[in-house]
Amino acid sequence: MQKVVFTLFLMVLFWSKSDGQGITAGKISGSLQTNLNFFMKDESINAANTPQYETQLYGADSWLNVNYNVKGFDAGIRLDVFNNSYLFNPNGGSYTAVGIGNWYVSKQIDKLNIKGGYIYDQIGSGIIYRAYEERPLAIDNALFGVRAVYEIAPDWKIKGFTGQQKFQFDRYGAIIKGASIEGYLSTNDTTGRASLSISPGVGIVARTLENSTTDAINNVLKYYEPKDSIHSYKTNTYAMTLYNTLNYGPISWYVEGAYKTAEIMRSPTAFQHIGQDSSAGKFIKDAGTVFYSSFSYADHGLGISVEGKRTENFSFRTDPNLLLNRGLVNYIPAMSKVNTYRLTSRYNPATQFMGEVAFQV
Repeated sequence: MQKVVFTLFLMVLFWSKSDGQGITAGKISGSLQTNLNFFMKDESINAANTPQYETQLYGADSWLNVNYNVKGFDAGIRLDVFNNSYLFNPNGGSYTAVGIGNWYVSKQIDKLNIKGGYIYDQIGSGIIYRAYEERPLAIDNALFGVRAVYEIAPDWKIKGFTGQQKFQFDRYGAIIKGASIEGYLSTNDTTGRASLSISPGVGIVARTLENSTTDAINNVLKYYEPKDSIHSYKTNTYAMTLYNTLNYGPISWYVEGAYKTAEIMRSPTAFQHIGQDSSAGKFIKDAGTVFYSSFSYADHGLGISVEGKRTENFSFRTDPNLLLNRGLVNYIPAMSKVNTYRLTSRYNPATQFMGEVAFQV
């Protein structure tokens, strides 16, 4: 499959002609990012007893992007290289693989944009859907599928997409589809500057579990005691959100509310009964909600920001059996202020998907 994609990309690159006058002049751009890692064994700080420190001693992660644009047509391809990489499992075995980690083709036709391949996008702040990449944390949740965006009016657009979520050089089995409508409205003062503006939006996402996932869930549920049993659940889950940004002079206010239909999910805080004992972690079935808002003021050298969030039963994954960052369909903003990119994975209070009330000023 990767050889086919690479061949098609080369054909697109050299096959663009206009009026029989030869190859159309287009724009080629790209980037290369390479991280080199050297591992020095030091048992005093527990830097030992992993393949990297004991035998491999060296690792590298590289991403090479090539993009091509001509007359409203865009295409791109990315080569991913992992040599003894510790990104996917920092405490254990290394990962070595090379392949096409991303490719896409896109065409602008009047007010319609069509894109296929690996797609990064989100709805609102990402609470119900976010396909994004965070390389230092080994996150690449691109959607492999198709997307269409149409401008229904000036500053208003409707978007629809469907596909599967990327996992390394493979994909998760669940099907994800969604749509949104977003817009922008403003009023002007006598000087012609926008004094008040709003950016409303509404979106919906659906996720359908594959058969192998439901089989794995049922294999676990059959051993639950009656008090923990879940007799039935749906393989289709729907998440809906309503959001808006209001700007007025130095004031900016964002608010979003989301609801997810009842689904089966793994809760690390719920207790499963095993005879007379119990252990943390089990499947539950419930609906979920998230309410998030941020308010900021910036003027005359003074900046103030306030954020608040309430989360309840909003674990939304391609597979309820997955843990940590695996298979997350959405992104719920964490209550933290990141001051440096050097510590991306440290000192960041994780979002509590099953229940959280948080705020910061």
